[in-house]
Amino acid sequence: MRPLIIGALVAIIGLSNLAGTQLFGQIKYSPNDDLIRGMTKQAVDWMSNRNPGSGELYLAALCAVEWSKRYEGVVPRSHPLVQRAMANIESRLGDENAAYYLLNWDSMYEPCLALILLCEVDDEKYKEQIQRMLRWLEGRQLATGAWGYKARPRDDTSQTQYAALAMFVAKHHGFKINYEVPKKAIEWLARVQVQGSWYYHYSGLQAAESDKLTLSLHCSGLGTMYLLADLLQLTRRVNKSDPGNGLLVDLPPSVSVYIKPKDGVENEVDKKGPLVSTNTGAIAAAKSRGNQFLVQNFSIQTKSWQHYYLYALERYAFFREQAEGGVKEIPNWYDQGVDYLRGEQLGDGSFKSGREAALNSMVSTGLAVLFLLRSSEVLVLPSSDSVLAGDIGFQNDVSLRIRNDGKIVSQQAIKGVEDIFALLDSDNDEEALQAIIEGMSFSIKEFVGDDAKSAGEKKAFLRGLVTNKNYFRRLVAVKLLAGEQDMDNVPALLYALSDPDVRIAREAHNGLRLISRRINSLNVPAGSSRARYLAVKSEWEDWFRKIRPDADLLDD
Repeated sequence: MRPLIIGALVAIIGLSNLAGTQLFGQIKYSPNDDLIRGMTKQAVDWMSNRNPGSGELYLAALCAVEWSKRYEGVVPRSHPLVQRAMANIESRLGDENAAYYLLNWDSMYEPCLALILLCEVDDEKYKEQIQRMLRWLEGRQLATGAWGYKARPRDDTSQTQYAALAMFVAKHHGFKINYEVPKKAIEWLARVQVQGSWYYHYSGLQAAESDKLTLSLHCSGLGTMYLLADLLQLTRRVNKSDPGNGLLVDLPPSVSVYIKPKDGVENEVDKKGPLVSTNTGAIAAAKSRGNQFLVQNFSIQTKSWQHYYLYALERYAFFREQAEGGVKEIPNWYDQGVDYLRGEQLGDGSFKSGREAALNSMVSTGLAVLFLLRSSEVLVLPSSDSVLAGDIGFQNDVSLRIRNDGKIVSQQAIKGVEDIFALLDSDNDEEALQAIIEGMSFSIKEFVGDDAKSAGEKKAFLRGLVTNKNYFRRLVAVKLLAGEQDMDNVPALLYALSDPDVRIAREAHNGLRLISRRINSLNVPAGSSRARYLAVKSEWEDWFRKIRPDADLLDD
């Protein structure tokens, strides 16, 4: 059977890509906790009622986008903050004004936030603007490899980190990057490192003015080194998947992710190994020294730029997780940050501003929200036109499309993510959902039934399916595993009984009833609380252990 391209729905279902990271740094809290959801929702609502300038507006809109992607699985194009931000960007980057504004942006903060928003909100609609901004960003790079203010063209660690993040996001959305640009940037960061850390500004290889080494700039520099190493594929991610595809848990061997390039030219996402030639030993040594500095000086509270520091810390931690599995020396960094921010949030939802004039309440609140959301994780969720390729049981040469009435039809078109999530979230689309589940089941069953796979690999794979941060992915995974009526899927369903979302626990419970043929027993009425499913979990575990005394269950 020839490879099959399926709509973005199956990509979003199949990509259990963040399950492997959500435990690192999160012993006490998780971004998916009701506590974090409530704190960030209140903060986004507060920002929605402000009237900020364009840079602060872009930051607030990004918070709204990442909040909705994490908790609702959609890009909130109709959100007031998003609409205001996009109208502002469109007015500035229209054909008449683009050259003027691109030439006259002083800092990198505002344009990089604008570029990230364009990618996240609609990378196809804004394709030309994104490409134009990427070329502008590349042209603004200084000869040293860094970025700086236009009015003060000196090497600037902070400006460089946001240029790097914007390039990473654009690449993730399928845009062509001139890899010599990030190569020069990572080489600059390795070259100017001092005592394992980084200054704010540089004049040559020396600190400009009276800059001191601080945790905020340290995480900016170190996190950017990890980000750029990931972008350039200088280090493999800690999984068996191809670099660049965003996976942290293995998918079945017949499934792979393809990000459609935006300019008709194949991007580098499928290439294995480094995308540039550089001194990887020097880069690895700089990262190692940076990690040592952080461990020796770590504190969740700083004397200055507190919220800026937390956002830089979150980004560093995410990209280090990709390369090394976690920040093993500081396993509860996220928990410490949550505890600190809980004491900083005011009654109206905002967070206390720092002593620095640039960190007013709007900026402090936005940066705090991005930390709490673990926004770097959310940024690498599949983009709006990612598709899944593989031989998974459909007919040859068929694409699935979701019509406006919710039906799935065979056609060569692909609907957008918002329609897809609406389909999944509806109780009236079981027929369509079942069609997707049947298509995915072939690959899932093939992986779990592969004798060449170790018990540990199978256990990790099943756990990845039912622990994903995205509700929709967990829901479809549990429906799929339940529908197989296979005893090998029971450990994953037992685990799903403790899911924080009652709808998923209900699906797992009903799946166990089918597998056990105990249709009329252990009945839990619709509308029961999560506590009821947790109570019945022990009964299901007792039943399973009688059948398989040596069963290896998934740990909670």
